[in-house]
Amino acid sequence: MVRADLPEMRERTEQIVRQLQQHGARLLVDDRPEAAGEKFAYARLVGVPHVLVISPQHTDGTVEFIDRWTSRHQEVPLSHIPGTPSLQQTS
Repeated sequence: MVRADLPEMRERTEQIVRQLQQHGARLLVDDRPEAAGEKFAYARLVGVPHVLVISPQHTDGTVEFIDRWTSRHQEVPLSHIPGTPSLQQTS
């Protein structure tokens, strides 16, 4: 999920997506101009098992990781996501 109206967020997201795809991840990037709640509802509807929230509030090289099956939310350094060690500070 991404704020597509912010160019720096789009760039950061594109970098993360490229890195994850290189490691075989299947991704759905929701960059619609909808509210976050609508994006979460859509992810639930289509059965997305994990969500990475890339937010302007995360300027320290972290993202929010949500496991939909356990409802566990945690802030994760990008270096802990396979294929993203070079994205420690992207903004």
